[in-house]
Order: sequence, then C-alpha cells, then structure tokens
Amino acid sequence: MSNSDSQSVFSGGLERDGTDGKFTYIWQDDIMQEIFHVVTLMPTTESDAKCNNKKKNIGNDFVTIVYNESGQKYDIQTVKGQFNYGCVVVEPLEHGVNQITVKVRDELRDHVSHQEPKIVSDQNAAMLARQLAIHTDLASQILSSLSKEHNGPYASNWLERLGQIKRIQSKVTKLENGGEPVKSGRGACGGSQMTAAAAAAATRCKCPISQSTHIQFEETTTSKLCS
Repeated sequence: MSNSDSQSVFSGGLERDGTDGKFTYIWQDDIMQEIFHVVTLMPTTESDAKCNNKKKNIGNDFVTIVYNESGQKYDIQTVKGQFNYGCVVVEPLEHGVNQITVKVRDELRDHVSHQEPKIVSDQNAAMLARQLAIHTDLASQILSSLSKEHNGPYASNWLERLGQIKRIQSKVTKLENGGEPVKSGRGACGGSQMTAAAAAAATRCKCPISQSTHIQFEETTTSKLCS
C-alpha cells in the first residue's frame, strides 16, 4: 500500500502506512476500480484482541465476499455493521467447482434477483463473485440513497459528484448574495455559471469519479474474523 500511487489507486479507507496491512487486492476496468478489504492481509495484534481495527474498515462496506470452507451455513450477521446489506458466499465443492450464493437483508431482497445458488468452475469463481458483489453493492447504494430525505436514487459516481458540485455552488453563491435566493445563470456553454469560490470548493471535493465509494470486503477465512 505504501508504494501505491495515491492519484491512480483508490485506497478505500485503508491506511497507506501499513496500519491496515502492507498489501491488498485491486480490480479495475476502463471506468471503475474496486479495492478489497481482505481480513487475512490485515495485521492481528495482541493489543487489539477483538480486531476492532479490522472492523472499522469492513463495518462500512455494503457487501462482503466470504470464502466458506467450514462445511457449515454462513450467517449474514457474522460480521455486523450498519452498512452490511449483503454477502456473496463462495463454497468449494468437489471436482474443481464452487457454489456461489448471494445473501442479503430482507429489505434488499426485492432489489436483488440473483439469489439462487450458482455452480461454477474454479477458473470462473472469482469473476462471478466479483460481478455479483458489484451488482449487490449497486442495489445497496440505491436502497441507502432512497432512505435519505430529499434525495433521488443513486445512479453513478459521476452524478453523485455533479450533485455535490451543484450543492457547493448553490451554498457559496447564496453566501455571496448575502443570503438572498440564488438566480440561475447560464454560461457560454449553456450550463450554470460557477463562481471562483465555488469552483475552488468543487476542486477540493473528494468524491471519486471512476472509483467505487463503497468497497467490497473479501474474507478468505472460514467465517473467522481473527485468524
């Protein structure tokens, strides 16, 4: 993590000084980037017997990926958190195949249609688990956004960033007008004019464009957080 480029690699809340581990897994394509919070790559210390340092990261993830080779059913409440809406459970079977199942909270069931178990080969297990996690994460973000007042459904990070910039612009313009209602202006390109102060504030906005703000967490243990 310490050698990663902060301009091109989204840390997903992980500390780059090694506090959350020296390594992690990243996947990306042309328009998005996913960083995984891998429990077994995070250090376990004697001073943190309850693994609170690990929980601070995974507790904010909407979706978890669990590799369960215990032979027992995985309980979605094993890793508790305010934002844990669902998990993708990978269970190894015989003859080089795996069973992958999506488990979600009751309020998310109507938004996730691929909850039936799927049998795939070892070669395709990682790809399917990742795609199911991304789809479940999107459904979780939509459900979470609908629970907030005066907020439309989540669509993409691009629109979220645009909305944030417009809110900053509106607040700054209102302050410059002494609290008077803001009159919308049209720029040369047909868009709303942005003041210098609003533009500077928007520049400081850290909402990523091409990176996922809610990252999946990958657990490679048998449902054990401290290993």
